[in-house]
Amino acid sequence: NAEVERKDGSDWIEIVSALLLSIAMIATAWCAYQAARWSGVQTANYAAANAARTDSVKAVNHSVQEILIDAYLFVNWFYAIRTEDAVYQEFMESMLSNQLGVAADAWMDTDPVHNPTAPETPFDMPEYSNEPIRESAALDDHAGVKVEEAKEANQNSDNYVLLSVLFAAVLFFAGISAKFNTPWLSIGLLAMGWLVFFAAVIALSFQPVH
Repeated sequence: NAEVERKDGSDWIEIVSALLLSIAMIATAWCAYQAARWSGVQTANYAAANAARTDSVKAVNHSVQEILIDAYLFVNWFYAIRTEDAVYQEFMESMLSNQLGVAADAWMDTDPVHNPTAPETPFDMPEYSNEPIRESAALDDHAGVKVEEAKEANQNSDNYVLLSVLFAAVLFFAGISAKFNTPWLSIGLLAMGWLVFFAAVIALSFQPVH
């Protein structure tokens, strides 16, 4: 009779415990799913950042090649001017790239031979712009953005893993609360489970969903 009376009196504990177990299990599965999703986002962003870095290096190499060619042509063109070799000057002018030709004309207008404040070369003129350099800078910026997004995704994944641990703790408290014959101990463990559960739910509500 004592056993029946004890069981009858603890039915509500088992019911509440089962309810907490059910919703905590769903919450744990959801957090594990979100952690995996954000981990995938992190991997994708790091891959995109690495690809952008690689393309940026390629663009830099291309820009260096273009600058070296422009520098060689500029030296020979300016030599023709200094030696007053009109034929060679005309030939070299035809070899200059469009951007270097525009920058060279603007540079000559500054009278660099007699003007000490003039830029040292056409490459210092605002008219000279190297497209691969701009492309490299843009790719490098893009890579930086992707790295920051990857870090944020990693933090989100870590947060969901932590929440999974908290909900696992809830499962422990809910599961063990119905195993004791002492009512106050069962109630205390169950109350602890609900307390951790509500704390985890509040934290979960602030997490982004992917």
